[in-house]
Amino acid sequence: MTTPRSLATVVSLLALTATVASCGAGGNALLGPGPIQTRVVPVQHTRVADFGGLLVNGQSVVVASLNKFAGWAGSGWLRSTAEYEQRLREAKVAGFNTLWVREPPSNFWSTWSLWATANAYDLQGSQEVFNPDRVARIARDPAMLVWFLHSEFHGMTSSYSDWTTTKNRVKSIDPNHVVGDLVMYQAGYPSETTNPYAVMEYPMPEFTISEFAPYTQVLHIVNESQYADRIRARGARFVKVGSVTVVSEFATYINGGRPLIPSREEIFRAFLLLAALNYRAFDVLWGANQVIYSTEQERQQLFQNLEQLRPSIDRAWADTLDAFRLLMGPLYSVVADPANFTQITDATPRFQLQFDRYVGVYAVRKAVDGTTFVVAVNPEESSLSVSIPVSGSTATELVTGQSLSLTGGRIAVTLPARAARVYAVR
Repeated sequence: MTTPRSLATVVSLLALTATVASCGAGGNALLGPGPIQTRVVPVQHTRVADFGGLLVNGQSVVVASLNKFAGWAGSGWLRSTAEYEQRLREAKVAGFNTLWVREPPSNFWSTWSLWATANAYDLQGSQEVFNPDRVARIARDPAMLVWFLHSEFHGMTSSYSDWTTTKNRVKSIDPNHVVGDLVMYQAGYPSETTNPYAVMEYPMPEFTISEFAPYTQVLHIVNESQYADRIRARGARFVKVGSVTVVSEFATYINGGRPLIPSREEIFRAFLLLAALNYRAFDVLWGANQVIYSTEQERQQLFQNLEQLRPSIDRAWADTLDAFRLLMGPLYSVVADPANFTQITDATPRFQLQFDRYVGVYAVRKAVDGTTFVVAVNPEESSLSVSIPVSGSTATELVTGQSLSLTGGRIAVTLPARAARVYAVR
């Protein structure tokens, strides 16, 4: 008997081969969002699934969220409320289903049919105040998905005692929503019992690919994932969620006020690597919406830099939407499936740590309803000829729709520098 999930997978794969639209600066082709993308429903409760996903009303969902986006109209890249609404509509069509806000506006659900987060603290002037009545009110909002504490939890210097106290206060008022935070600066944590994964239900590490040296982008993500998996093995329960800053804030302390703009390949690689490492929820922190300055001269220079970089930022936005069309379309049921991707250890060249970087191909597989999905990641700065053993007779690359001939039961391709690819093998 065909299950709804297996039917959705088949429909998505048929859409892949039948409906391909050109898009993106890279000249690639990518199907539009598949019919199995976001199922946004009024939230009654959220829970952590045993496999590390998020359950909304008991159903496994893949969260795709935008961070530092709402409320920033006119502050940077978003020049007006109209432009903000346009970009949010674009994001929704691409599969985004959640917006990080301090508090969902009263008409947010009826206007956007999107999920939202909320800060546990009310902002009164410049002071954060814990208001139990406010927490109880927001808990009843149909858009409410996740509580967060401060939005920039520092893994080494934040007070775990204070955080745990506040988390417990929130849960005593609202036991029906998970509590987490954006975790900054993953330079190590105090211990394997004192860390965000041991105390949070939704710890969201932030990976700034626009600031990481290209050769360390994979290193940071893999190392953080391995740490999280060790803590989970100790019995911790949390959603495995990752945030990627595609474009950093405009500030003089970030590359002299001219943030680096990652390539299309780097953007796709970051999110596909998260999926390959069994992250179940994905966040985009869009720093281009914030300009940070202390003098009028700084302000003028930073806005000048922003306008000079605007075409590149627009391109990165389009590439990010394309990456989420893939995650929230043909890969949605794959990510949502409770099984994990497993590493293909005999793929060549072998994936290994070499001093301060990874080399070789990181390849994983996962079978869902008769189709095996293979993700291949090139961590290197140059193209890489790879050979990946698979079980099947045909393979299709999910972005271009290109069919590959399998030689000796192996996918043999050349991955471009800093690239990642997904193949459906049947």
